[in-house]
Amino acid sequence: MKELLDLYDAFLFDMDGVLRRGNHGIPGANETLKAIRKHEKPFLILTNDAANTPALVWERLRRAGIDASDAEILTASQVILDYLGSRFPKGSRVISIAAEGVSDMLQGIGMEILPSDDIRTTYHKANLVVVCSTVRLNFELVNAAVNAIRKYQIPLLVANSDYLIPGNNDEVRVGPGAIIEIIEKITDVKAIGTGKPFSPIFDLALKRLGVQRKNTLMVGDSLLSDIRGGSHYGLDTLLVLTGLHKEGDVEEAMTKSGIFPTYILPSVAL
Repeated sequence: MKELLDLYDAFLFDMDGVLRRGNHGIPGANETLKAIRKHEKPFLILTNDAANTPALVWERLRRAGIDASDAEILTASQVILDYLGSRFPKGSRVISIAAEGVSDMLQGIGMEILPSDDIRTTYHKANLVVVCSTVRLNFELVNAAVNAIRKYQIPLLVANSDYLIPGNNDEVRVGPGAIIEIIEKITDVKAIGTGKPFSPIFDLALKRLGVQRKNTLMVGDSLLSDIRGGSHYGLDTLLVLTGLHKEGDVEEAMTKSGIFPTYILPSVAL
């Protein structure tokens, strides 16, 4: 990793599986961020976590021993808010399959969230469906989303298409990608993605950093999300083996997916 610090002018880091895993920081990750700051090079932590506010993400990083400011964090929820705010008018009615905090943020930019308790009788009012990370999946909302999209052809937006999210003790959590696949297959409508691997998060990241694609490195643990997204966007990519992929399975995973990073390292440690 030390050689890459000299080779690139800016860095984009995934969070889970790269800088932290569960409640613990990845060994050496914080020291790498300090070294980048010492080199006076910009970086952003890009997380597909759309269930929490940026302040909560910052607090979780801090508790894991990772020092980062709010300005160094870009969440999938921030990206989807930026996307919606520039394309949908205030007062748009939303079926929100997301954590409560995300629904609150949607209301904060003027969106109207249709209440889940009577969604069976109000889904016809919806202007769009938004899917983000949630630990309490409400299938009444999923059913309403499917019917609204099928009947009224309203758009379907997803913060990210991650199927799995790394957790504690080598456990994983089901991500929004699994929910989206159900809705897409039933409705035959393709979701509009804003987080990794889709371009809006990279557009906003490079805009915030004030850098170009050339000489910017995307660092991640997921071939399907981080590496695919960075590669499609024209960035060099580094896959680290501290998250979803390990040394024993990474070759098979690359061959099966057809996705190959520019570099592979055991971790982000120097």
